[in-house]
This record gives sequence, C-alpha cells and structure tokens, in this order.
Amino acid sequence: MANKVNLAALQPAVKQEKKLKGKSGFFKKKPKKEKKGWGWAKGNIGEGTRSIKFNRTSPNKIVAVFLWLLLLSMAFFLLLNVFTSGSTLSSISSLNQSVGKLQADQKQENEKDDFAVYQGQSFLYWYYLSPKTNEEKERRDSWLNNYLSIGLSLPTLKLGEESQVVDIQFTRQETKNNTLYDRVVYLSYEVTLQANKVSTEESQEVSEAEEGKNKESSEKEKVFLQVTIPTVTTEGDFRVIGLPEIASFGKSSNLSKEKIVPYDGTALYARGEKVAEEQQVPIVDFLTKFYQMYTANDEKLNIVTHESGFPTPAEAKNVTIRNLVKTGKNEYKANGTAEVFFETSGIQLSTSFTVTFKQEGNGYFVTTINN
Repeated sequence: MANKVNLAALQPAVKQEKKLKGKSGFFKKKPKKEKKGWGWAKGNIGEGTRSIKFNRTSPNKIVAVFLWLLLLSMAFFLLLNVFTSGSTLSSISSLNQSVGKLQADQKQENEKDDFAVYQGQSFLYWYYLSPKTNEEKERRDSWLNNYLSIGLSLPTLKLGEESQVVDIQFTRQETKNNTLYDRVVYLSYEVTLQANKVSTEESQEVSEAEEGKNKESSEKEKVFLQVTIPTVTTEGDFRVIGLPEIASFGKSSNLSKEKIVPYDGTALYARGEKVAEEQQVPIVDFLTKFYQMYTANDEKLNIVTHESGFPTPAEAKNVTIRNLVKTGKNEYKANGTAEVFFETSGIQLSTSFTVTFKQEGNGYFVTTINN
C-alpha cells in the first residue's frame, strides 16, 4: 500500500522556500554588486574597495566658508586701520601745520611790505613838505627823526616857498640782501610837487615885473620825481637807512639793437583767410559807417550790434580798414584806425580798433569791438 503524502504538512515548507527565494520576474530584487575601485586595503592595491569615505560638499558649506573668509579679511583691515590711523592722522596734522605756517609767514611778509610802503610814503610827505613857520619846521624835523636810522641826518632842502606835495604814488619795491642788514627793501615812488615860487638868488635879482610874470607862469607848474629810498624794518620798527635817490622814470636797457624787439604794424592783426577783392568794397563801406555810428553813439546802432557806443559822443574821421580776413563760415575780423574828435572838449585822439562781425543774409552784424 502506497504511502500517502501529507500535502498540508508540506505547504509551510513551500511557503518558507518561496520566502527565502523572494519575488521573481519584474519585481525581483536584484542583489547589490560590490564596487571595485582603487582602495588602500592591505594586499589589495588597485582591486580592493575604498577604505576612506568622501562626502559631497553642499552649497551651504561653500557660502559659509566665503562668509568666514570675508569676516576675517574685514577684521584684518580693521586692525590694520586702527594701528595705522594714528600715523596717518599725525602726518595730516603735520602737513596742515606746515601749510598753515607757510600761509602765516606769507601773510606776515605781505603785512610787513604793506607797512613799509605806507611808512615810506609818509616819510616822503614830510621830507618834501615846505614849512612856513619855525613851529612847522620843528614839527617836520620831529617827524623825520622818527623814520631815520641812528646817525643819519638829512640835508637842508631848498624848497620853494608855499610849495606843496600834490601826490605820492608807490610804483615798485625791490628786496636785496646786505652784509650789515638782514633784508633791505628799496621803495620807489612817483612824487608830484608843485612850487608856486622859487626862492633862489637869481630870482631875487629879477625885477618885480618879471617876477610877477614868472609867478603867473609857475603857479601851475608841477615837478615829477621818481624817488627811491632804502629801508629796513626790524620787529615792526621802520627806518630809512640812506638818503632818498632821484632816479629816471624808465629803466635803461642793456640789450643790443639787434636784440630789441622791432616794430611790426601787422603783428597784432587778426589771422585768417584773405577776403576776395569783390567782397571787400561793401564790407569796408559797412565797417566805416558802423564805426562812425559807434563813436557818435547813434540811436540806430542797435540794429547792427549789441555793443554800446561811446559814453561821450564823438566824431570819427579818417576811418581806415587796415586788415580784413575771414575766420570761419560767414565770420570775419577787421583791424582799422581812425581819428576821434570830441567836440565838447576839443580833444582829438588817434585810435585803433578790432571788429568781429558775421554775415546775415545780405547784411552784416558786429558781435564785438575792441578799441
């Protein structure tokens, strides 16, 4: 009799076997493969697995590193600024002090020069003042002694009776070094004197009639002098250290004639393209009439220019255009001469002028004029 197989007892074993085998087909789970690579396992160089793990760097870590570096650099520059700011401030402070000292010294020198110019002018006033009485003479001598250095005496001046100082104008100054004095300033002035009567031996011998004529002719006579005085100012004390010197108004030149600048009548003329001869006639006619209107301050002057005419109207004669050029598109310049006569005063002057004008349609308009 055949042995019967218990199927029910075998079912759990089948299920257990299926569970161990897993799912089959599409849903079958594939076993993991071992990755081969370059590892550092002992005895398996080139064939073993990696023994060091590498993690991917995230963007957050990169940003964090960048911020830390930025923070450290800011801290470094902050410390650097703290340690170097002191020296920088001291450098700026010393520079400002140097500039301030230079400005103060320059201001002091300017004030000293202005003081010397004023004192020199005052000295010359008293020097050329003609005293009328003994009291005025004593006063004059007292004032002059306040300006003179010790040991310097002034000669007796033979000034005309009732003569007076009309004007004293400062012209220039020159500073020179001296072995005895630290700084000698030579002050030059233009002195205008007016002598109503000259008291000389020759004039005393003249008859009363001739003396009256001389007096009438000399009442308006003026004497112009170019006077230079050497001065020294020490701690605010101004002193004249030498006698006043009468010099010439001009300064002689040591240049040879070949080096002296020659005169050239065309040197100051405007430069440009020469105007054609057929165009010169109407332009010259316009400029001549314009200058006549300009000197007369004609009421129709504003038609041809925005410039104002002569404050005192005058008559222009012999208007001559010496140079006429074209400087741009419809732009011209002209140089000319003329004689200007002021009828109210009878004065007649020769003058030159430069006119800048432009062409507008068939006419012309003056933009600027310089006499």
